[in-house]
Amino acid sequence: MSIDIGFEASVDTNPSVPHHSHRLLRQPEQLPLQRPWFGTTVVPANATLPAIVMVNNPVPPGRIYNLLGFNIFSADGHTTLASAVADVYFASDGTDLPDMSCQIASGLTVPVAGGFIWYSRQVVWAEPGEKLVALVYGFSTASAVPLALISRIAEYPLSSKEATTIS
Repeated sequence: MSIDIGFEASVDTNPSVPHHSHRLLRQPEQLPLQRPWFGTTVVPANATLPAIVMVNNPVPPGRIYNLLGFNIFSADGHTTLASAVADVYFASDGTDLPDMSCQIASGLTVPVAGGFIWYSRQVVWAEPGEKLVALVYGFSTASAVPLALISRIAEYPLSSKEATTIS
C-alpha cells in the first residue's frame, strides 16, 4: 500500500514582492462512483417473445458510465432458464428496441454461464441518455417468468472523460 502526498510551498525572501498563493496538497483525480445499475421485469404467461428487460434509469445528462460487468437472471442466480438466449445492447432513452449496432454481447444463456461478464476498466461506455437493454428469446412463457438485468458501473462526470470544446 502506498500513499502519495504532494506538498508545494513558496518562500518569500523579498518582503516587497506580494505573496500570491501556495498549495499544501494537490487535488487528486476524482474517483468514479461504483454502483449497481439494474432493471427487472416479469414476462406474463403466453407473452410474445422476445422479452425485453432494461435498466430503470438512463445515464443522466453530464454523466458517463463505464460498464464493468453484467449478468441476466431469472428466478435466481443458479437456475437456468431452459432454452433461453439473450442479447445485450445499449439503447437510447425512450426506445424499447435498441439500435442493433450497439450490441454488447449475444447468444448468452440465462443466467450467463460462468457468472458475470466482466470488462476491463474504461472499455465499454454508456453515453448520456443511453440505457442497458437485454432481449431474451426462446423460452417457454406457459407461466410468468421473472427476469433481471444486473450490471456494475463506474460513474464519471462527462467532462472528465470527453472533450467538451474543440480547440
